[in-house]
This record gives sequence, C-alpha cells and structure tokens, in this order.
Amino acid sequence: MRKNLETDEGRGLLLYIDSNLESTEVNMEAQFQENIFIKIKLNQNDKLLIGLIYRSPSNNTKEYNDKLTELISEATQKGFSHILIMGDFNYPAIDWEIWNTKGENENSIENRFLEFDTRKISYSNIQSKPTRWRGTDTPHTLDLILTNEEEMISNLEYMSPLGKSDHCVLSFDYNCYINIKNKPRIAKLYDHGNYHDFKLELDKINWQEEIKDDFSVDTNWKYFLTTLNELEQRFVPTKKK
Repeated sequence: MRKNLETDEGRGLLLYIDSNLESTEVNMEAQFQENIFIKIKLNQNDKLLIGLIYRSPSNNTKEYNDKLTELISEATQKGFSHILIMGDFNYPAIDWEIWNTKGENENSIENRFLEFDTRKISYSNIQSKPTRWRGTDTPHTLDLILTNEEEMISNLEYMSPLGKSDHCVLSFDYNCYINIKNKPRIAKLYDHGNYHDFKLELDKINWQEEIKDDFSVDTNWKYFLTTLNELEQRFVPTKKK
C-alpha cells in the first residue's frame, strides 16, 4: 500500500504486506491525509487494524492536529479487536517515559495530543527512547508504536537508519493468531516440456558475444541463468497442486 509517493503532497507513505495474509485497505473518513490503514483477518471473528501515519512538523495549527486525533479516534470506533498504529508523529516535546511534556503550556499541541491519547483512548506507546537525532541536536522520540494490547508486541529493536535518514529503524514482532492464505503450489511438468523448441531458441543465441572472458563470472552466470529460466517458463508447462 502506498500514498503520496508520486506527488509533492506530503512525504509519502509505504506499507508492505505479506502476500500470504488476508488484508484489505480501510478507508478512513477523517480528513487527516497522511495515513494508510489496512484490515487483517485473524482467527475466528477477531480482526487487526494496522495504521501508518505521518504528521508534518511544519503544520502546528489546531485544525491540522485535531484532524489527527479524529483519525485515531475513528480507528478505535471501528470495532477491531486488535489495533496497531505506528509512524512519525513529530511531537518532540513529549517525554514518553513519564507521559508528560517538557515545559509546554497546557494548550500546546503536544499537551492536547497527550491528553487525548491518555484520557480518550486506551492506547499504549510501546517505545519511549529517542528515534531521531542528527549531529549535536537533542535526540527526540518522534516515531511511535501505539497499540490497544501492548503484550502483543515483543522483541523491539532500535536499529541503524536507512540511507540518509536521521530516524532509526524500529523492528518488532506483533504476536497474533492469524489466517494464512492457502496458496496453490506450482509444479513444473518437465516430462511434458517442448525441448525441441527450447533447443532451437538456445541455438539462436550467440554465446561468444553474450558470455565473454572479460565479463565477470557473476555477470556471465546471471545471463545464462536468466536465459534458461525465461525459456523454461515458455516451454515447460506448469500445474497447480
């Protein structure tokens, strides 16, 4: 799932989902744009809502931040047994170890969000250590993992940033009883292959031009293997099992 990756609107969101999971996108009515939500079917009648959120640090208006709290509130009202919301929330003034703000007045956006999070919904933030730092800047906890069942999360790790990012990578396990799709296994019927045409196609290749001594072994092997696999797909039939 992706959002705003090809436009200049926002930073863009990308959420990878294992193809073995039964998942569908959930469209939220709240007007906060930078979000992706999906539903994953669990065992019996349970279902998991996963959300990915990005809050821009450059927009500190009350209207913008109210849209975010409306979005999170909507997530709690959709009847999901399990909820996991993660992302870059950009609230540097919140100290998540003590669930308080650092010198902010009671009407600040951080205080308003913290009051909403602690009093109006039953989420827990699983991680409280700094996730963003650059040079001599003060480290801040900007990336959050919110859940309605913190015992479902284990093995939280703070890993090195990717590429040029100054945010660390958060890795964790979400432990749940999940439905796995029964994907059919594809078997190759080698005894029914059209090896006559397979050989004709191989004979058309100028191997002295395609595989040379001044190429690396890896390059030559990759070309040979790719060619073989492509011809196998064309001339060897398959069957679902």
